[in-house]
Amino acid sequence: MSTSYHYLSDPVTSVRIVPYGPHVLLSIWVNHGLAGSLTLLEAEARRLLLNLSDNHADGDTCPMRTHFGGNEVGTVVTENVRGLDPELVLISEYGEPRTVGQIRRHEGEGKEI
Repeated sequence: MSTSYHYLSDPVTSVRIVPYGPHVLLSIWVNHGLAGSLTLLEAEARRLLLNLSDNHADGDTCPMRTHFGGNEVGTVVTENVRGLDPELVLISEYGEPRTVGQIRRHEGEGKEI
């Protein structure tokens, strides 16, 4: 299993999801300014994030990708773009926002010693 991560589409520069009772609060930044927040069901927020992402790139051309490399290796993180800012928000193919730093921390997860 692998997961591809995609850039947000211009002019969206960042997003954040915060649990809000039975919903989530999705905040969206455009050109680095807070454009607004929406209260949505989590599934709705994920669908919206997929629409706000540049998700037409495949696993070889997206900025980051993860896959399980087996019990001896664990999770493998592939960076297709050099020098990504650890605070940059990418959107998974499942509509989940993650920073580059969060994705990098998955390296080696699931490895059996």
